[in-house]
Amino acid sequence: MGLRVLAIDMAEKEEHCKKLGAEFFVDPIKAGDNLVKIIQDLTNGGPHAVINIATSDKPIAQACEYVRTKGTVVLVSLPKDGKVNADVFWMVFRALTVKGSYVGSRQDADEAIDFLKRGLIDFPYEILPLESLPSVYDRMRKGTISGRVVLDLWK
Repeated sequence: MGLRVLAIDMAEKEEHCKKLGAEFFVDPIKAGDNLVKIIQDLTNGGPHAVINIATSDKPIAQACEYVRTKGTVVLVSLPKDGKVNADVFWMVFRALTVKGSYVGSRQDADEAIDFLKRGLIDFPYEILPLESLPSVYDRMRKGTISGRVVLDLWK
C-alpha cells in the first residue's frame, strides 16, 4: 500500500516484524525514556498514524506523544481497566485524533481477502494439535511465537 511501517516490539521480534514489511523497528526496552524522541527522529517528526495493539496504558500515552501534529492514534486492543492518559492541552494544540476500532467492516474483510488471493500477504502461522496447548502457552508467555498458532481440535 506504499506505507512506511515502524514496528515497536521486543528485540526478539525484530526479524519477524521486518519480514512482514516494517521498514523501522524500535525495542521499547532498549529505547527506555528516549522512545518518543527515537520514533520522532526515525519518522521525521512522528508517524502520521499509529495503530496501537499494546495491552497496557503506557504505550497508549506514548503514542499520543510521538504521533505527529494532526496525526491519528487508533486503539485496537482492550487492556483490562485501560485508560488513555494524555495531556489534553497538547492533544488539542496539536490537533490529534484518538479513536477506537473494535472490528473492521465487510469492505475491510473483502479487501483483506483480495490481498491474500493476490499473494500480497505472507503471514507466518502454525497449525498444531490441541495437545500442544501447554507448549504453545509456554512459548506465548516467553514471547517466542512469531505470527499465530492455530490449535486444531480434530488432530
